[in-house]
Amino acid sequence: MTNNPGSLTIAQALEWGIQACSVLQETHSGAETQYTEQDAKIDTRVLLCEVLDVTTAYLFTWSDKTLTVAQVQQFVAWIKLRQTGQPVAYIIGKQAFYDSDFLVAPCTLIPRPETEVLVDLALEKLSVSSGPCLDLGTGTGAIGLSIAKAESAIQVTAVDFVEAAVELAKSNASRLRVANFEVFQSDWFTTVTGKFAVIVSNPPYVEPDSPYLQIGDIMHEPMTALTAADDGLADIKTIIAGAPEYLLKDGWLLLEHGQYQGPAIKDIFAENNFSHITTICDYAQQPRITYAQYQSI
Repeated sequence: MTNNPGSLTIAQALEWGIQACSVLQETHSGAETQYTEQDAKIDTRVLLCEVLDVTTAYLFTWSDKTLTVAQVQQFVAWIKLRQTGQPVAYIIGKQAFYDSDFLVAPCTLIPRPETEVLVDLALEKLSVSSGPCLDLGTGTGAIGLSIAKAESAIQVTAVDFVEAAVELAKSNASRLRVANFEVFQSDWFTTVTGKFAVIVSNPPYVEPDSPYLQIGDIMHEPMTALTAADDGLADIKTIIAGAPEYLLKDGWLLLEHGQYQGPAIKDIFAENNFSHITTICDYAQQPRITYAQYQSI
């Protein structure tokens, strides 16, 4: 581990932080978790901006400005946390998603850019379907709140099994001043009432024995929000089987999933009498979202 620095200018802090974070290249290896010098630069800039409460542009405009003792101590402490693999979002307590910053905590997954595609798809379906939206397993509330914030006329209901996640989503709703959003505790549909034009979910879908869980930042995220039995499909099967009771006529169910699960999920949709079953790719062109329509009789 790199030694603690003394007095630092912004330029020196950036140089030290990037060098210190480079240790993650040893622990974050592999195709999906590879840590690069560019990652080290991004992490260091984000942490330093948060310590100084400035923008990235400030770091380069005032690169010769000297940090206070307290700022150096905070920056060093955060870099050391990052060296252990602690995700930057957990360190600073927030993560950008869609067009907002969301408070995050270790009780929930960190919102990821690829999930923004799920929000776009939900808004597309809601633009032609009349009715409210349900976000299952909301976590931080990022999906449901992004939908509600984008379309104030749509009432969004969100649920999560974890009480701490429900409280976090409430905090984000209050912080973002989103009025058309409610969240409460539920084990999927168990305490849900009413019917919805769109149901959206990013459920646990990783196989419990996946080697992906043993490398990179993901080791610090809650396993209950990541893994599911039955090759990662157990919760998805529960959601698809239960959704028809809570969908309005011609309503849509939208699911994020693993990049290799699309074919199996299409079969599960078909077995439960859904139609117009479609899989689309995320920003990285990986098949990551499958959705379908339920045409009730």
